[in-house]
Amino acid sequence: WSSDVCSSDLIPRSQLVKQAEDYMLAHLDQPITLKDLCQALHTSQRPLFYGFQELLGVSPMEYLKIQRLQRVHRSLQRATDKNTTVMAIAQQFGFWSAGHFTRDYKTMFGERPSETLRGSAPR
Repeated sequence: WSSDVCSSDLIPRSQLVKQAEDYMLAHLDQPITLKDLCQALHTSQRPLFYGFQELLGVSPMEYLKIQRLQRVHRSLQRATDKNTTVMAIAQQFGFWSAGHFTRDYKTMFGERPSETLRGSAPR
């Protein structure tokens, strides 16, 4: 055994990806970098990146962004307080740049986040 072999290099990629998914979903409301994720899973970037590409077709950080966007989308759809703002919900899930967030949201859902929020408002 070489001392530079990470323990994750010895487990199947599918198991590593599952562990990463579980970690991300449990920490959607916290800042997570790729380095943080690798440290939490005791792995290096390469097996994590290849596992996500192979199994999900996206990078780990792209997967995280998709999960966060979906969570924001559900929260906007369910919002009942008329004082709720898009950015208040977006920031709960780690989006700090309104411009980048709005662009990514519209690309994924085909509408601006404010339109989703307005659609959830009581009539």
